[in-house]
Amino acid sequence: MFGIFLLLLAQALAQVIGVASIFPILALATDAKGFRSDPNAAKVIEALPPMSDEQLLISAAGFFVLTLLISSATALVAEYSRNRYAFALGHWLRMQLLKNYSKRPYRYFLEHNSGVLTKKTVMDVFTFTNGVLLPSLEVIARSVTCLFLIITLLWINPSLTLVSALI
Repeated sequence: MFGIFLLLLAQALAQVIGVASIFPILALATDAKGFRSDPNAAKVIEALPPMSDEQLLISAAGFFVLTLLISSATALVAEYSRNRYAFALGHWLRMQLLKNYSKRPYRYFLEHNSGVLTKKTVMDVFTFTNGVLLPSLEVIARSVTCLFLIITLLWINPSLTLVSALI
C-alpha cells in the first residue's frame, strides 16, 4: 500500500508538471519580450542555446508534449499498480476464505449450500474489490492530484486562486 501511495504522489506531481508546462507556451505566445525579461524565464533561456522567439515557442511546445507524455505514462503505471494491488488483495481474501472453509468439519458442508459458499468466496470479494476498494483508490488518487493542483495555483497566484474559488 505504501508503494501505491508513492505512485499516487508521483502521478499527482506529474499531472501538475504537465498542466504547469502550458504556462511558458502561453506566455511566449502572448508576449515573448515580457517572457524573456522575466527573471525565472531568463535563467532557463540562458541554459539553452540562442534561439529566436519562434524557435523558443517550438521548444516550449516540444517540452509541453514531452511532459504530457510523461504525465500520461505515470498515470498509466499508477492505474495499473492500483488495479494490480486491488486484484491481488482480492485474490488473497478469496484464499483466506477458502482456507477458513477448508478447516470446517464435513458436517458444515452438509448443512450449507455449496453455491452460497462459492458466491461468498468469489462474488462477495469481487464486489468488494470492484465496488469499494478500486473506487476508493481512485478517489484518493484524484483528491491528491486536485490538492497538488490547488497548492500549485496558490503558490503561483494566491489572490487569483482565492477569488476564483470564492466566485
